[in-house]
Amino acid sequence: MPLDKFDLNDFKYISEKEMPLLVLGIDIHRDYPRKYNPKYKFKFKKIAHQTSGHACNQHYIFGLVLDPKPSVKKAMTEISEDWLNSDAGVFGVSLTEILKYREQLNSKLKVDCNRDYKDFEEGIYPIDYSRETLIRISSSVGNIPENPDDMIKWDSGLGRIAGSIGRWQIFILGPNCD
Repeated sequence: MPLDKFDLNDFKYISEKEMPLLVLGIDIHRDYPRKYNPKYKFKFKKIAHQTSGHACNQHYIFGLVLDPKPSVKKAMTEISEDWLNSDAGVFGVSLTEILKYREQLNSKLKVDCNRDYKDFEEGIYPIDYSRETLIRISSSVGNIPENPDDMIKWDSGLGRIAGSIGRWQIFILGPNCD
């Protein structure tokens, strides 16, 4: 499923029954208008997700749904339930909220959000991407290349380099109270 233009109608909301969900992806808000044409074996989804409680912020993610390890699924559920109804992100996110979330990631999953904390809101829980983190939390790492950019057919070298820092993120997508 290539992403060659941004059309909101192409992005689909995930049922709360499927949440929390672990996703490796690109947040299109920051990265638009780049084009992404995945290599044939990768089944990317265009995910729409509402966050930040009653502020109803919208995120559009071009990503792969990952299978979390069983202990990770339990921690994802705990984190998601802890922040549900918090309205984190309605008027921004406080340092206290960020530090609490970071401590949850460190203690429950042994991962961090040092670079990607800025995307934290009720309903979307970012995790810094690294190959080691992916291996630690997901059982579906097998076909994912060392560099996730290798999953995309690039039109040019410049297209691959432009926006490469912080392009890929891991998200826990959970329910939003509104």
